[in-house]
Amino acid sequence: MSGSLPTKREVLWVLFGSLVFALAFTYPILEHFREYGAFHDWDLITSLTWVPYYTVMHFHQFPQWDAYRCGGLPLIGNPQSRIITPFFLLDLGFGPVVGTHLEVILHIAMAFMGAYLAARVLGVRPLASFAAAAAFGSTSWFYLHAAEGHQTFLSVAFMPWIAAFFWISVECESWAAAILAGMLVALTFLEGAVYTFVWTGLLVASLTIGFARVRLSFRPIIAGALIAVSSLGFVLIKLLPALEVVRRYPREPSGGEVNPLSLLPVFLFSRNQIMASRPEISSFGFWEYGAYLSIPFAVLAVIGLIGPRRRTLPWIWAGVVFLLFYMGDTGPYALWHLIRNYGGLSAMRLPARCLIGFVLSVSMLAAIGAELVCSKLKGGSWAVAVLLVVGLCDAWLVGPPNLVHIFDDTDVPQPWSSEFKQTSQPMSRFHMMPNLQSNIGVIPCYDFTLITTAVKGFEDKDYAGEQYLRGGSVSLTRWTPSALSYNVDAPAPGELVVNRNYDKWWRLTAGNGEVVSDGGLLAVKLPAGRQRLVLVYRNRRGLLGLGIAVMSFFTMVAIGWIEARHRRFQGNGRRSLVS
Repeated sequence: MSGSLPTKREVLWVLFGSLVFALAFTYPILEHFREYGAFHDWDLITSLTWVPYYTVMHFHQFPQWDAYRCGGLPLIGNPQSRIITPFFLLDLGFGPVVGTHLEVILHIAMAFMGAYLAARVLGVRPLASFAAAAAFGSTSWFYLHAAEGHQTFLSVAFMPWIAAFFWISVECESWAAAILAGMLVALTFLEGAVYTFVWTGLLVASLTIGFARVRLSFRPIIAGALIAVSSLGFVLIKLLPALEVVRRYPREPSGGEVNPLSLLPVFLFSRNQIMASRPEISSFGFWEYGAYLSIPFAVLAVIGLIGPRRRTLPWIWAGVVFLLFYMGDTGPYALWHLIRNYGGLSAMRLPARCLIGFVLSVSMLAAIGAELVCSKLKGGSWAVAVLLVVGLCDAWLVGPPNLVHIFDDTDVPQPWSSEFKQTSQPMSRFHMMPNLQSNIGVIPCYDFTLITTAVKGFEDKDYAGEQYLRGGSVSLTRWTPSALSYNVDAPAPGELVVNRNYDKWWRLTAGNGEVVSDGGLLAVKLPAGRQRLVLVYRNRRGLLGLGIAVMSFFTMVAIGWIEARHRRFQGNGRRSLVS
């Protein structure tokens, strides 16, 4: 069969079907759509959403500095922040609670739609492509991680899109498609997922080798390299500030972790995919391991193994790579060991999380298997349709019910504080949102690592206020997360100390003085006299990354325009993707 790009009518039907699928598989969220859930990491993910939301909507500032958590941190530089993504517009439009729920639903829809597209560009018919979409979108991996509060992980929904645009780049000889794939790779990191960024790199590398082998061509290698370079161009806007933050607040490396292949049937086929620990497996919750694959989808994938090598080999190779990564630290030459120790990612843990990459490979093989059944057997289309219905119903009973646990825990906001102050209460670490919504910063915050700080809470005996001037007086005239204004009166040279973490990108835009660190706190050395001071946070590395990202985007648009004009000039019309 010769494959081609979907028609407009097909695209509309897939859009509609993807939304229906996502709504059906996220029904527990719909039942609590406006409710705030604080189960496990949901407090963290909602606080990471609330801070930039409040900064934009209340202070009308671009969210560069998080003044509410950990004593103050760069906001874009936080590896888990999710600001530079189109989905942040949902938070601004609907608020952090409803916006976050919409993000879950739309990511599930994108996972379904992307897997369908990836199968279509392989050259299989719509029904067979639906098999890939159903298998990938219904795996319990999404619903377990979403229930735990691993919102950043949902960017794995872009993985099939990346594969599809990579294949289009190779088959249609489109460099713009490769750059677009690179942008999606970068978007996984921009949405706060360091792990997904690594997995997409593994996916691109695996498919590059697989496509180069079946085509006996260097073009896949060039396309893979272009994806890597373009992803770097788009990701620098966050990567440059993030490297500074991680160097200052490193995460401790974890020990060796091994996942035997004997546990794989449990992770993939056990219907006991619950939001609780499985002591016979690990002390971690099962959300770190589960990736349920319904048996009908697995049957189609096994059939797909005998499909044409041109279609199957790249995905077989990708599946093997993800299995090797899943096995963990099995020796000095293990893939997990090499990436952690030579890729600057020593703090990575839980290699079983990458099973979603293996499930994607199986999903593509399921589409190929469905194509074989449809084309080779009389009544094969009906057989495939029955398998898909059974598989979807089975998966619907396993994964989505976990989402109800999001609302097992909730918090009630505290009384509003008219002036911003910070608390050092240990219990606030896992109950950040009630404090933030009350205009109280949380010093012992829960984040990507344990962040130590010299910042004091208002309960501490040596608390001297959110600002104080040694040898003089100071009054706060304006407080915002990224800009502070003061009137100071220093009879002699002195030092203004601000009760927040020092960062080298704080600058004086009004007044005379020198911005310094006072034992880790933000401070300004002042001459004698009265004056008005304005402190502003501006991370120039982020601005440099923004400039590179803008250039990368316009380069992609320009290349796409040139390619479109070239095709129109040649009169090629619509190209076949697989012959």
